[in-house]
Parts: sequence; structure tokens; C-alpha cells
Amino acid sequence: SPGLALKDFAFLSVAAYRNSSELQPQLDSWFNGTKNGIFAKNEFRIVEEHKTSFGGGDAKYNLVTFPEYDDFAIISVRGTLTGLDLLADAQLWMSAIFLQLFRAVMPLGFIWTPTFTHLAILLSYPESDQNEMVSYYKQTTHFVEW
Repeated sequence: SPGLALKDFAFLSVAAYRNSSELQPQLDSWFNGTKNGIFAKNEFRIVEEHKTSFGGGDAKYNLVTFPEYDDFAIISVRGTLTGLDLLADAQLWMSAIFLQLFRAVMPLGFIWTPTFTHLAILLSYPESDQNEMVSYYKQTTHFVEW
């Protein structure tokens, strides 16, 4: 990384929750305000171009590049923010939650641990098409590979 500290990564992790038009002045203030010689650039046009080519999507993320370092960039992805995000998360994690509850409640529940992978696949199979619709990772993975 180009001399970034943990606090810089923490600042950038919050960047996904900000409006793209507000981000560049904040990047300028954060990095240039410290006089550490690091220049960060919000690449919102690249993100928008990808969203158009990908066909939209609900994932919110920002790309921050450091022009002095050609092979270094940070993508900050927004996590759970709204009630709909919470429902999507619950839908994605429901089989894991159910299996953990099952293991905790059952006497000798730990003996089922080796079968959890198979049980999770079996429990999530009816919802797999729905899970594909609410999974942001496909869009963000495509962006990284793009």
C-alpha cells in the first residue's frame, strides 16, 4: 500500500456509505490535509460504466485509486444499511443460522458438524434462485475482474 495506515483503510471503508459526488472533496481533505503526499482519486465514472455494462444492480461501491501507484486501488463496498438489506442478509444466512441453532439445542449436536456442509446445501436449495437475486457479491466480483 502507498504508505496507508489502518485509519486510512477505516476512512475508506466508510466511503461506500457516502454519495459519489461528495467523496472526492473528502478524499482531498483526508489525504492531502495530512500533507503525507498521497493523492487519492474517486473513480466514480469507472464504477458507473461498469454498472451500465453489468446491467445495473443494487450493490453500492466506490473505487478509489492512487495515481502514483498503478497497481493499487481500493474498492469499498456498502454493507447492510436498510431494512431490505437486512432481509436479504437474513435470506442468505438463514440455513446457517438454522443449523447452528439445531446444533446448540440437540443433545450431542456436535456429532452433526461433519454433515453441516451437505445440510446447508440441502436447506438452501429451494431458495437458491432467490439468493442469486439478492447476492451483491456477483456484481462486485464482476467489477474486480472487469
